[in-house]
Amino acid sequence: MILKNSFMGAKLTRTPRFTAYVSDDTLTLILDGNESAWPLLNIGAAKLVPGIVWAELTIQTLDGERHKLDGIDKTEGGRWHSAFQALQHKVVATAGKQALELYGKWASKVSRQLPNRWHPSWMGEHLAKTNPPADLPCGLSVDAVASHPAIKGASEAFPSILPSPPPRPAAGLALALSRLNEALFEEQKNLALFDTLESTPLTLEQRLAVICFDSKLLLVAAAGSGKTATMVAKAAYAIATGLVRPDEILMLAFNADAAKELEERLEKRLKAFPGADQIACRTFHSFGLSVIGEATGAKPRPAAWLEGGQDLAKVEQIMNELCKSDPAFHANLMLVRRVFAQPIGNASGASTSATDEELITCRGETVKSRQEQLIADWLFFHGVDYQYEPAYAFDTADAQHSQYHPDFYYPEIDLYHEHFALDANGNPPREFKGYAEGVEWKRALHQQHGTELFETTSHTLVAGTGLPALQEALESRGLTLKPDFSKEPPGRPPLEFEALARIIRNIMQHAKGNQLSPAELSTRASQVDPVRGPLIISLYAKVLERWQAELSATGTVDFDDMINLAIEHAESGRYRSPYKLVIADEYQDASAARARLLRAITVRPDTFLTAVGDDAQSINRFAGADMSVMRNFQQFYGSGTVLKLTQTFRCPEEICRVSSNFVQQNPIQIPKEVRTASTVSGKAIQCFAAKHPNDLSSLVAGTVTRIAAKLNSVWDQPRKPTIMLLGRYRSDRPDNMPELAQICGHGIDISFNTVHSSKGTEADYVLMLNVIRGRKGFPSEIADDPVLQCAMPLPEEFPFAEERRLFYVALTRARRGVFIFTVQNRQSAFLIELAQRNELQIVGRDGEPLSTEPCPACKDGLRKLIPGRYGDFFGCTNYPKCTWKEKARPTRRP
Repeated sequence: MILKNSFMGAKLTRTPRFTAYVSDDTLTLILDGNESAWPLLNIGAAKLVPGIVWAELTIQTLDGERHKLDGIDKTEGGRWHSAFQALQHKVVATAGKQALELYGKWASKVSRQLPNRWHPSWMGEHLAKTNPPADLPCGLSVDAVASHPAIKGASEAFPSILPSPPPRPAAGLALALSRLNEALFEEQKNLALFDTLESTPLTLEQRLAVICFDSKLLLVAAAGSGKTATMVAKAAYAIATGLVRPDEILMLAFNADAAKELEERLEKRLKAFPGADQIACRTFHSFGLSVIGEATGAKPRPAAWLEGGQDLAKVEQIMNELCKSDPAFHANLMLVRRVFAQPIGNASGASTSATDEELITCRGETVKSRQEQLIADWLFFHGVDYQYEPAYAFDTADAQHSQYHPDFYYPEIDLYHEHFALDANGNPPREFKGYAEGVEWKRALHQQHGTELFETTSHTLVAGTGLPALQEALESRGLTLKPDFSKEPPGRPPLEFEALARIIRNIMQHAKGNQLSPAELSTRASQVDPVRGPLIISLYAKVLERWQAELSATGTVDFDDMINLAIEHAESGRYRSPYKLVIADEYQDASAARARLLRAITVRPDTFLTAVGDDAQSINRFAGADMSVMRNFQQFYGSGTVLKLTQTFRCPEEICRVSSNFVQQNPIQIPKEVRTASTVSGKAIQCFAAKHPNDLSSLVAGTVTRIAAKLNSVWDQPRKPTIMLLGRYRSDRPDNMPELAQICGHGIDISFNTVHSSKGTEADYVLMLNVIRGRKGFPSEIADDPVLQCAMPLPEEFPFAEERRLFYVALTRARRGVFIFTVQNRQSAFLIELAQRNELQIVGRDGEPLSTEPCPACKDGLRKLIPGRYGDFFGCTNYPKCTWKEKARPTRRP
């Protein structure tokens, strides 16, 4: 077909005349007397854009040549373009089919020449680069055809030639390599060591995890699924098959106890393997020290003040020294301790404190919100004479209003000050009914009586502009501020020195682990807590400077520097790792820095990394764990395989099902369906609610008595049975532990742990204590200090995500059963959720199931029956926060 623009079309669009010919396989273009021709396969795109009068055709070749042709009759242009597309699609589809066939033959030939071993995920791309298939007869490479801009349209237009969607040729090689790996697994899965290494034969999942020697392997291991046995078996397999020597194996654990336990397990199971004692079992920190030593020739010592909590004392010492030598540091320290002891609060200005006691000002007044408290404390330490909520100078009481009491009054300059709970748009929170009208009434009063009013709002205070504006308002009216942060406040005590030291030390650990400079932290802090945040970071920066100077002076390092310096030496090549197989345990607790170190020491193609962990047990964000390195494993390392151990040897079926469903309500958890090898039957999860918190101890004692009686009558195992009490906090430890131990006697081990410290342990029966709603409940409603967020991995959007995983950890410690203890009308939101999904029944002391019907008003509390003077009624467990009521229908007597 031929396409031309007309004389008039060319003139009016000011473009040259052209003629375009298209044949079965070629496009020819004559433009300004010059002729060019391209195979249709070499045309990347031909786009026709109809205008008001004329159409415009743009032709672009694969090598980037571009021609813009205008002045085309729209009808003729449309016909030509349709014909061109049909011809090009057929040519591209045919070439695509040839590319698949050529690549398939090449892949088959290459795969037949590969050695009989596991082929890593990067192998296909490597082979294609080092020994690529020949080009097609058309002169284009297989990759060029596979990525042709028209390949998708070609497969849709001619599916009989090229399937739709078009398959990638590289998939052929990937499939061939996958089949080779499958064949290797089938050949080696019945090796004798898999049956004899442990007391029970390894499962097929464990055997696959052992045999798979991709360069990067993530093994997602469910609780109780035998991950340690798999790690030990992988080392044994690597030695037995000659993949690596024992001295080329490094096993990394997160603490010294775990490393020692792993070393003992290897010693016990690998006695028959020559040289197995040369396998290195190290913590990340001790390995980091060895890296620094080998790279520099001088292995550093950890600072003496790092052990036994002395690091916190060291921060306090530095802070005391800076207070004496640096007046600016001392002033900011006092400002933080006395005025900015707590975060400013939420945008509404409503109280965020748990008790009225926390809303006492330094001068002693009880105020209505955290933000009013902040203003009052700032005024106190700046020597401003103020009155809190005095009666207005004029009588304002009428039928609709009581006497007006402004928030603050400054008698020296006759200035009133209102702090309004308004956002950036001047709107109050939705739940503040009538608040906006009250704001306008107060403003009108001041205009009517000619009194001067200064305003701050929740928005200006949180944004950091409120206090500077207040200072300017006071000083511009002749008031002289007299800052004195050393005076002792008669009201609320200041933030404890140790508490601030702990905040600074936590920032230091997180910032070093994430390699964040003080400048970066200050920028981040100004976004989460604009006034208080940068103040605290300024303190941190000076403490850090002194901390590092003392490390340098003593020739020592801290734990975070051990990792960071090791990364630097490994990434720069100053350290070359002798290890070919690196196995990292508890990978869900890895920080970004530890993941970088692992990547740096396994970067060579002849090295293998196996990272073992369970994202459902990631509960240490406060200690630097960054779940993104597990969730984005393949992207972080560039390639890799993800396998799962989904069969647990610990928990009964009910615990497996309930705990898995519960933790995977969070959609970003790695999905896995946990199965169990346990033969324990019967009810595995029971929940009891005491009427009052004081009743819990007797309820727990009664349950321990029943468990002990059952164990003493039916126990037939060679080991002693165990009962583990778990609390969300150390303070959950029962006062009657000696009584409980006496109930159990010498035949049963009973212990208490926090849920955090229980990870990695197990017991026959687990008793979860104080699973209630509240600030110190489970889930915990104690929020991290906002300033810590600037140094930590980003928090998750899913509500109580880490607390949910912590609850999962608690449930999955049990080999036989879990008993959960709560308090009526204070049941944990987690228990309500499980009950509403019919996965748990909450039973009162009388044996009757408790209602878990949500309050119809707030949806957060529970609907409960309350006896009243004038008859029973239904109310909300969140009273007085929620005041919903409904009269109960009287029960008919028979």
